[in-house]
Amino acid sequence: MITNQLPTAAALFMALFCACATQSGAQDTIVEPTLPTTRGGQGYFPTLGESALLRGAYNARSPQGAALGNAEGPDAGMQTASGLFPYEDSDPDFYQRNQNFFRPLNQTLGWLTPHDAWTMQFSQMDNNSLTVDGNLGGIFTRSFAPELATVKAGPLYFDLLWVGAGAIWSDYNGNLNTTGNRGDEGDGVIAYVDVGVRGVLRISDSLYLSAVADLMYLPFTNRFALQFGGGGGGPALFTRLNYSKTLGSWDVLFYDEFIGQSSLNWFSSATVNGYDRAGRYFYGFQTPGPTNSFQNSGYARFGNTIGMSLSTLVFDNSWRLWITGRHVDFWQGYEFRNHANLENIGVALGYEGSKIPFAPRFSYDMYAYGGSDSVMHQFLLSLTGRLTENLNWLGSVGDFFMTGAGARGSSGNRFIWNIDLRHSLTQNTTQSFGLGETVFHNNVVGEALLSRYAQYSINQRLNSRSYGNAFIQYADSETNLLTMQTARRTSVGVAFNYQPLDFTQLNASIIYDKFSQSTLTGDRWRYMVTATQQLGMRLTGSLFYQYEDYQVDNPARFSEHLIGVTIRRYF
Repeated sequence: MITNQLPTAAALFMALFCACATQSGAQDTIVEPTLPTTRGGQGYFPTLGESALLRGAYNARSPQGAALGNAEGPDAGMQTASGLFPYEDSDPDFYQRNQNFFRPLNQTLGWLTPHDAWTMQFSQMDNNSLTVDGNLGGIFTRSFAPELATVKAGPLYFDLLWVGAGAIWSDYNGNLNTTGNRGDEGDGVIAYVDVGVRGVLRISDSLYLSAVADLMYLPFTNRFALQFGGGGGGPALFTRLNYSKTLGSWDVLFYDEFIGQSSLNWFSSATVNGYDRAGRYFYGFQTPGPTNSFQNSGYARFGNTIGMSLSTLVFDNSWRLWITGRHVDFWQGYEFRNHANLENIGVALGYEGSKIPFAPRFSYDMYAYGGSDSVMHQFLLSLTGRLTENLNWLGSVGDFFMTGAGARGSSGNRFIWNIDLRHSLTQNTTQSFGLGETVFHNNVVGEALLSRYAQYSINQRLNSRSYGNAFIQYADSETNLLTMQTARRTSVGVAFNYQPLDFTQLNASIIYDKFSQSTLTGDRWRYMVTATQQLGMRLTGSLFYQYEDYQVDNPARFSEHLIGVTIRRYF
């Protein structure tokens, strides 16, 4: 609901600190109460009040199919009762009595649900298999328990998921490039009241159509906003065809893999736009332009990989030889435009015996990107193993060079290397260290980066109620080998989490990011403190303060103080 309209420069590093930077509520470090069980482990039959505590993977409040926010709530982990099991009705229901009718339906549509796939093997060709996996934007799900629904009407079920409210105050200084929807400069106070509901249609004994709606009222603008979601983004498709065979001592694999991410929006016509802005944040929903239509071809992505792998044991069966090759195509839009491709050929020899302590691996890879007149070559020696009981390492050294007219004056061979250490200092302290200059290939967007970097992180648990972590990363040179654009970046962060009481959580974080590239140079500081309190059963409140200072050599610089409060009751 709270949406940041401008991208954060340190976003890639926030994942390490999500426990203290989120505004969603209590973390899983809260001590979970348990109920007594019988000595024989049989448990107790639940009372009507205890039935709400029987939560699990097939709970009616499961987040599967509930893309619009966390439908379980931050205290969901404490709602699981121990030693209880539901009473099972011995009389079969309508769906159990007609399993023969519903079984083909489950097999036909089941692969469109999360975590399920359809695989076919051919009787005449034992080494062939076809796997198809996909989803229709999360509208199909198996994660639902009809007996826990709020309202039941035959095959229709309705759930009240949450009721909540919140407000933020922003003191923004800078060029926002747009004014607030109330005619001011965009800062000030905004608030909301919202309710989350879910509707479910049962189409078989274990298959459901599900949709979640978030209805929000914005009191300062006296507007309503409504957004629907199924869960899991837009419809997607994954297929993989394998053919494997053993020829003498060689293991042979040929495969074709297709990935498609569509931009279809089943609920576009039902969306009601409405928002209220304060600084860089707003409550409500905005879907301007073509994103508010059923399909927007510009957001569709497709990729197809044709590849092969040959491997065999050599040198007294202590080493394995690999020969690999693949051709990758990328497209954008339903017209399959903006075509790009990648060719990759590799040869590797790796140790699989037990005499050499650090298993060596020699490899050569050649990469050729479509649209580029250069070919990349990489020779590498990799070593991995355990230095001590608590220290593991991975290292490599090699040579990288480019050939062809598109090498753009590449200065001959480039020595590449890296070393990564993972160290458990104590039971409560772990650290990691990485250093090197190496090439990273991104097969999603079709780019190659040559980066010289150093990074360090440490995680420390102080006691049962507090822990902290910190990191620093420095990239002296990060070069896009297709465009030869170079950037530099330094990022530092520290976070602390403290649980003074069983149902109280305090989080604090500081992140600094300094960057320099051809079109932009600057730095960014971000400070955040959050207090989360469980006020009652399924009722959680949160109060946070954030200060952000973004200084760059263009008018986009800004500073902002932000204070917010939220409260939500989950059902």
